[in-house]
Amino acid sequence: MRSVPSCGICSFASRSYSGGEEIFREKPLLHVPFHWPFTPKQLSHTQAVLSALSPHDQAVFHNSANAYPASTHSAVAGIFHTNSFEMPGARPGSGECCGIFPQIARLNHSCEPNTRQEYDPASGEEVLYASRAIELGEELFDSYCDLEKGVQERRRHLKKYYKFDCECVRCVREGGKLKKRGGGGGVSKKQKEKAEKKKGRGVEKKKGRGGGGEDERDAEVEERMINLKTC
Repeated sequence: MRSVPSCGICSFASRSYSGGEEIFREKPLLHVPFHWPFTPKQLSHTQAVLSALSPHDQAVFHNSANAYPASTHSAVAGIFHTNSFEMPGARPGSGECCGIFPQIARLNHSCEPNTRQEYDPASGEEVLYASRAIELGEELFDSYCDLEKGVQERRRHLKKYYKFDCECVRCVREGGKLKKRGGGGGVSKKQKEKAEKKKGRGVEKKKGRGGGGEDERDAEVEERMINLKTC
């Protein structure tokens, strides 16, 4: 990992990898037996779990990225919303579970990621794999959204939940560069039509960060956000 101007902390391959090869695995810093968006009761539980960590591990948590300003979210809720991964199978028969894996969470986003991650319930680790061949020194990218969606839906999701405008290679190819504020915004009708034609062409659906099920969670997130402002 190293800091890159305008991009923050980025992760780079320390060697070359073949597609499907394991890159890294990580134990959760902390995990909770539910998934965001948190109710006030769940947030209180999460804060208690965090308080039980060592001072070093608490500092690692609080140094994680937070896309949500203090005016809308508590720091704990914001960090979980920005960084958590679902942990399917971690609690068989007991419902959802999500955790913070600080190093894997550092990967920047691309709608054409070169990695994929999945939770291994047997080891209790999040495992990062190369989704294609990766060269030495190449930046590692994860995806924060459903890759089967069209460019406009992906950009809307990323702006709403991660607070950035995506201009990755795929988004620019499908929808063009976003116009700067004051220039009208959006993309042309022709670009939108081109993006719609490309939807569903063999793109892997991505789950993990944020837990997938984006459409189903939207209404729930909106309903709970106001409750987390002062928790």
